[in-house]
Amino acid sequence: MHIKLKNKTFFLVLIQIMMGLGTYGQNEKSSKHESSYFELPRETFEDTRRIVLSPAKWHWQDWAWAGGAVSATALCFAADEYVQNSTQSKQSPFGDGLATYLGEPLGNSLYVIGSAFVVYTTAKVSHNEKVARPALTVFKATLIAGGAAGVFKFMTHRARPGENTPPDAFDWNGPSFSTDNLSFVSAHSATAFALASSLSTYYHQHRWVAWVSYPLATITAWSRVYDNKHWLSDVVGGAALGIFIGKTVAMPDKYQWSTGPNSFGGTSVWLTYHF
Repeated sequence: MHIKLKNKTFFLVLIQIMMGLGTYGQNEKSSKHESSYFELPRETFEDTRRIVLSPAKWHWQDWAWAGGAVSATALCFAADEYVQNSTQSKQSPFGDGLATYLGEPLGNSLYVIGSAFVVYTTAKVSHNEKVARPALTVFKATLIAGGAAGVFKFMTHRARPGENTPPDAFDWNGPSFSTDNLSFVSAHSATAFALASSLSTYYHQHRWVAWVSYPLATITAWSRVYDNKHWLSDVVGGAALGIFIGKTVAMPDKYQWSTGPNSFGGTSVWLTYHF
């Protein structure tokens, strides 16, 4: 009960921070948001589709970023067991508290997505678009990131460090619907970095947002290794996934898919890329 109370208190503070950030928000692009209460499911679906289809028109910088993220995750495989052993031998009361009261809740999808939904709904009812828009951005980014992490988990079925004795970083069981061995990638890490990247991109004119949000997300990633829930490569892969999704959601004009009639009497699909 004491831990739950602490976590709830933390997210009440998070909600207040988001509400405060809204007063410094961007100028709204259109007044249509003020009258639309169906934007949440519609935009979540549209952003999910845009994320899935975006690699078809990536620029070379996007491919370079993706290649670097995959390479970094792959390199971490070699260090997984060493980092796990080192981390478990350096437990401390301070580390326990940091992981329990900050790292774990900040990446908990239930807390983060729920908090964003509460802020969005409250702002929508009160017609405060300067708060509703960033809250909706966070909601979409963290929800999609959590779902994407789940896909990776069920496709790979990697054993967590605590599921084998001794821990085996190379225990992969492949695709199935089993709820065991769901280590890769870390959903906590993906959620925390989706939160950080979406907020820092939305408020790109306020650099302090990135300086605060990314270190907090890093604490979440560290806490998953510290708590022996994930391997290093799990959290690095989750972080890369969360950053990609968060930035893509917060930049809705970067990849625009459109449909329309063509000269042959059918329907065409095209993509517009904005640099």
